[in-house]
Amino acid sequence: MIMSRPRIQIVPHLNDTELIRRYETCQDGKIKSHWQVILLMSQQNPYLTVEQVAEQVNFSADWVRKLVHRYNRFGPRSITHESRSLRRSRHLMNSSRDEIEYLQLNGIEISKN
Repeated sequence: MIMSRPRIQIVPHLNDTELIRRYETCQDGKIKSHWQVILLMSQQNPYLTVEQVAEQVNFSADWVRKLVHRYNRFGPRSITHESRSLRRSRHLMNSSRDEIEYLQLNGIEISKN
């Protein structure tokens, strides 16, 4: 017997009206489809599964789950370009720390200019 996954709930960071407004006014096609995922997953009636939403927006079910989990954790900023910038800068900071640690471990002095 195959067990289905429980429905993923959307944290109500925004009300339905605001979700619809953000979806309808979004100019970036990729981001607009991300808003569409959140909007569809937030609907109570009709209830749509992750798989149904994924099929509607032509994403994989795993990607829909990732978008929803990211939205639930970080809110609306996770959907915008801002979230990519935040992830990129966090990655660069981690890379810089790794590089500094590597240099220090190898006895290379770092000047602070």
